[in-house]
Amino acid sequence: MLNVFTNKHVIVAMIVSPILAVLAYYAVDYKVSEKPHSAVSGKSYPLVAQSNCRYSSGKCTFKNGDIEVSISIGGNNTNGNNQQWTLVLDSQLPLQGAKVALIDTSSTAASPQGMSAQNNGMTQWQTNIAHQLTEDSTLQLAIAIDDTFYYGETSTLFAHYAVGFPQPKN
Repeated sequence: MLNVFTNKHVIVAMIVSPILAVLAYYAVDYKVSEKPHSAVSGKSYPLVAQSNCRYSSGKCTFKNGDIEVSISIGGNNTNGNNQQWTLVLDSQLPLQGAKVALIDTSSTAASPQGMSAQNNGMTQWQTNIAHQLTEDSTLQLAIAIDDTFYYGETSTLFAHYAVGFPQPKN
């Protein structure tokens, strides 16, 4: 059995095979991977909810290529059966417009509500929504940048900032 490792063909094969495996990995990736392309005016593209949207982080980030927007929900004021929430959207690029909708799994559709720009750079948007947030609530977002539309959807688990250790009292 030990005579196998003294054979020069086995030694060369042990050296060359990992190199060929790595080269094959990159060659296949280059050949079959999707090439990035620019957004076309008038078309719509999905925004992907990042990992901070899945837990109580206080903020949710949506991303598609170089488009990145963050949304936070705050200002819980009770108004009858519903609660008044303030949604704040921050973008790195200027937006033409933004709309949001909060829905429950029990309702089939919700009417989107327009957001208003809070600065001259059109990068911060805000709106107030009267809605009861539950574990089943879903946030839907649509934005427009240079006549191109982006849309995304996530649960509202991120709405409340929570940590696993005690916070200092102010």
